[in-house]
Formats: sequence, structure tokens, C-alpha cells
Amino acid sequence: MTIPDMHSGVVAVDGRMVSAASQRFYLALKEYDKDLEIMYIPPESHTRHGQPKYKVVYNSETGPYTLFFLRHEDDLNAQALQRIIANDNRNGVSTITEYEAWEAANARIAHQAYLDKLEEAHDVAKHVLQSRKHTYKVNDDMVFKAGVPFNIAHTDVG
Repeated sequence: MTIPDMHSGVVAVDGRMVSAASQRFYLALKEYDKDLEIMYIPPESHTRHGQPKYKVVYNSETGPYTLFFLRHEDDLNAQALQRIIANDNRNGVSTITEYEAWEAANARIAHQAYLDKLEEAHDVAKHVLQSRKHTYKVNDDMVFKAGVPFNIAHTDVG
């Protein structure tokens, strides 16, 4: 599963639409451990109704190992990342508390959201600088006018 750039809240991955929250979870998971992966289980392979749609897999030297299953895309969140961090026994018994795991998971997800906003701001700046327009309106709160510094031009647009 490769995650392309995201700006509208959903992205297409392998022909499927993925929410921004799921993308952030995936990127935070990869940041935590590059050997962890989310695998989609297509409906065609389900043997009964209500089976999970996703599984978190650890790719070790001996082969992939399923850590746990998730029923819905909404379950790809900080709570799932918290489970992974709290139960990480790669270096012996985990000494991290549930609260510390919760903090670490939420910090990783928030960091991914910050990176998304930073990327969006970079794209807006790039488009504004490359534009030949005298007035460039991004949205109702962000209007750039040639010769007007610090984005104070939004009060002049009607």
C-alpha cells in the first residue's frame, strides 16, 4: 500500500479511496516501525459476514506475522497505534504504560496532521508564486494581492 499526496481528505490507493485519518495512521505506523504494514482484506476472500477488512502485519525475516485485525477503516486511528506501542516486546518485556503509549500514539498522529498542513501551505505558496494573477484567492480567509504585504488584502475583496 503506497500513500500518495493528500489534499482533499481522501486519496486513491490501489483504486480505493482512503480517508486522511487512515493515511495519517499509516504514515505514523511506518514512522514507528518500517516493518509494520496494514493489509486490506478484500470482500471476495471473506468466508462469512462481518470479517475484518484490515490486518496489521509485522514483516520479519521469517515471514509476515499478523499482529491483529481491524473491522473498519475508522479503526485505523491512534487507539490502534497505542495497542502496537504498548505491546511492543521486540526488546524484551515492554515497560511503557498505557498512558505513555496513548501519548506517543497521539503525538505521532498529530505530527502527521502537522506535516499535511505544512505540505498544503507549501503547495499554496508555490501556486501563488507561480501565478500571473494580480489577485490570488485561495479561500475566503486567504487572498493575496500584488504589492500588499502580510495577506491583509482579504478585506478588500467583495
